[in-house]
Amino acid sequence: MIMPRYIFLLFLMCCASAEASFEVVPPNLAQADRSGKLGEELNYLCLRQLGADCRERLVFGSDSYLPDIFQNAKPGVQLREHQIRPIASIIFAGSALLRFGEYDENASGISRREMARAMISLTRELTAHHCANSEKSSWWWGNEWQSAYWAALAGQGAWIMWDRLPSAVRASTARMIAFEADRFLGGPAPHNEYFDSKAEENAWNSEALVLASCMMPDHPNRKRWDEKAAEYIVTSFAAPKDLQDTKPVDGRPLKDWLHGANIHSDYTLENHGFFHPDYETAYYLTIQNLPFYRLAQREPPEGTFHNIRELHDIVNFLTLPNCWTFYPQYTDWNNYRHDVTIMAQMGNPIIPSAVGARCLRWGLDFLKYADKPNEGKLPQNLFRAFNFNCCPLDTMTHVYLMHYLFGPGEEPLTDVEARRHLSATRIFDEGKVAVCRSSDSIASFSWFDSGKRLMAAVAPMALDCVVIPKYRSLVGIIGDKLDDAKILEREVAPLNGGGFAARLFLSRGPGQAVGQNIAMTSLPDGRAIWAERFVDQPPSNVDIRTGQIFFEMDSFSLRGVKAKVFSNSETWKQTDKSLIMSDVQWLNLSDRLGIVLRGSKKVYIDNGQVVLNYRCAGEEYPLDYMVAIFYPNTSRAATIELNERIKVTRLGETIKIDLGDREITLF
Repeated sequence: MIMPRYIFLLFLMCCASAEASFEVVPPNLAQADRSGKLGEELNYLCLRQLGADCRERLVFGSDSYLPDIFQNAKPGVQLREHQIRPIASIIFAGSALLRFGEYDENASGISRREMARAMISLTRELTAHHCANSEKSSWWWGNEWQSAYWAALAGQGAWIMWDRLPSAVRASTARMIAFEADRFLGGPAPHNEYFDSKAEENAWNSEALVLASCMMPDHPNRKRWDEKAAEYIVTSFAAPKDLQDTKPVDGRPLKDWLHGANIHSDYTLENHGFFHPDYETAYYLTIQNLPFYRLAQREPPEGTFHNIRELHDIVNFLTLPNCWTFYPQYTDWNNYRHDVTIMAQMGNPIIPSAVGARCLRWGLDFLKYADKPNEGKLPQNLFRAFNFNCCPLDTMTHVYLMHYLFGPGEEPLTDVEARRHLSATRIFDEGKVAVCRSSDSIASFSWFDSGKRLMAAVAPMALDCVVIPKYRSLVGIIGDKLDDAKILEREVAPLNGGGFAARLFLSRGPGQAVGQNIAMTSLPDGRAIWAERFVDQPPSNVDIRTGQIFFEMDSFSLRGVKAKVFSNSETWKQTDKSLIMSDVQWLNLSDRLGIVLRGSKKVYIDNGQVVLNYRCAGEEYPLDYMVAIFYPNTSRAATIELNERIKVTRLGETIKIDLGDREITLF
C-alpha cells in the first residue's frame, strides 16, 4: 500500500511542477458587456444551440459525459475530426456562455451547475488523451492536419474557465497548447493560390499560436509564437500583388512576410477546386483571435485585417435575404449554410458594416424561425443542414463573444436599403464567374471549367427562394451523364448601365461531336435571357436535357412552401410524377419565377428539376434554338401577360428578342 501512495504523490508533484513551468497567466475576465440588445439575442440563440448539441453528443448521468466511442477507444487508434472537434467546440462554447452574459437555464435546458461540471469533465478527458499528455497506447488525438485548431477551441474554453479547473487539468491543457503551437515554429507558413488554398489552414493554425502566447507570456517560446502567429495571420489571405508590397506590417515590409499567395488578385478564394464562398469567409478564423488578445490585455497584429474588407465585401454580395449563400459554382458542402451567413459577420464590431449587420440580421431571423417550433421546450438543432462537427455552435459563440467584448457594430440597414446597396454586377476574372444582383433577384454565369461547374442560374431573392444553382444548371447535359465539353470560344463582358453578357461556343456530347452556341444576358433590373443554338445535331440515341433548372424541395428551408410548376399546358405539383409537355410558351415556378419560352419542342419536369429543352433518346426531331426569358418574382398572371408581348425572331445565325422596352440580339 505504501508504494502506490508514493507513486500517486510523486505523480501529483510532477503535475504541479509541469504546470508551474508553463506559468499560465489567467485571462482578465473583468470585461464589460458592450453588445447591447443584439448580444442578448445572440446569447439566447447560442444557448439554444449549446443545449441541443450537448444533449445530442454527450452522455449525462455519469462522470465522463463522453459517449461510448471514446470510452471504448482501442489503444493506438486515433479518433478523428467527427469525434474530437465537436467536443472541443462544446468546451469552448459552454465555457464562454457560462462566463459571459446571463446563463439562461431555460434556454439551454441544462442547469448551470451541470454545464460547469460537463465543461470541466470534457476538458479533463480531451486534454489528458492528447498526444502531449499520454502514451501512444492511450492517446486519442493530436499532431495532425487540424488538431491545432481543435486544441485551440478546447484551450480557449479551458482558459476562460481556468479558475475552475483542477491543477492537473491546467497542466495538461498548457502542455497540449504548447505542443500544438510548437509544431509551426520550424518552417514558413504554407501557401497555394489554386485548387487548394492554404488560407483557412493558416488562419485556424494561428489560433493555437495566439492562445499559447496569450496564456503563457513568460514561456521561452513566447516570442517565437508571437512572430509565427503574425506570419500565419498575414499570410492567410495574401494576394499576388502583396508579394511586391513594401508597406510596413508588424515591423517589416509586407512582402517579406510572404512566400506566395492564397487568394486570387480579384479576392476570390479557390478551395476544393473552385471558387468557394464558404472558404471566402475563412477570415473569421483570424478574427477569432481578437477576444483572446483582449483577455490577455494585448494588441493584435496589424496583419489581422489584411484584405479582410475585400473578402467580406464579396461574401456580403453573395448573401441572400433568406440567409442562404448564393453559390454560383454550386458547392460540395450544403446550399443552406446558415452558419456561414453568421460567421461572415464576426468582424462587424471592429470593422463596422451596416450592410454586414443586415446580413447578420438575416441569419438570426432564420435561426429564430428554426427555433420557433420548440419555443418553451427543450431546444433542437438550429442548423439542420450542416452540423457534423459543431462548427455552427463554436462560430456563433465566437460571434457573440466578439460583440460582447467589442460592441454591437453599426446599426443594420433596412432590408430594402441592403438589397439596394448590394445591387451590382461583378465579373470575377480569376474566379471565372459573373454575377448580377438586383434588389429582388440574382443571376450568375460560371465558366470555371468545361465540366460540372460550367453552369448558370437565375433565382428570385425571397424567403421561399425556389431556385438554386447546381452542377450544369441551364447548360444541362447531352447523354445519360455529365457530358464532355470543351470551350472553344468565350466572351464575358459587362453591359453599359449594369448587367453582363456572356457567350460560349462549345463542342460537347459523346465524342464532343456536337457544336453548340450558348448565350446569357443578365439585366440590372433582374430580367435574364438564356439562349442556346445547336450547330450540329446531337445523336438521336441520347437524352438531351439543356436549359436545366433546379428548384428547392425542402419545405423547411422554404418556410412551408412546396414547389409547383404552372404552364400554358399543364400544372405540376411536388407530389406528382414526372411530366413531359409539348408546345410550352410559358412557365411559372411557385408564383416566384416567370419564364417565357420559345423554340423548345418539349419540357420535362421531375422532382427537383425543370428541363426547358428536352428530347428523349430515340426521338428523331431536330433541335434548333431555344430562348428562355426569366422574370424573377413574377406571378402566373403577370407571366401570361408578358408571354403575349415577347417576340423572338430567328435571323440566320442570330436571334433577336424584343422585350417590349428593349431589343437584344444574340449570337
